[in-house]
Amino acid sequence: MIEKEFFGYVIECDWCSNFLNCDTYEDFRGAIDMAKDKGWKIRKDEDGEWIHICPVCAEKERGRE
Repeated sequence: MIEKEFFGYVIECDWCSNFLNCDTYEDFRGAIDMAKDKGWKIRKDEDGEWIHICPVCAEKERGRE
């Protein structure tokens, strides 16, 4: 989940309680790019909903493939 806060954006992992403060970005795209640069995976699931996966959970997902 991505939420706009008074200081920028917060991205929460949809699988665990990890989050990323993107407080240096006022724009949505900058926050997304920052998260991806830090190893977050952001994609649509099989239902077409956006999911946000932290680097820890992304690594666990890779191990299941």
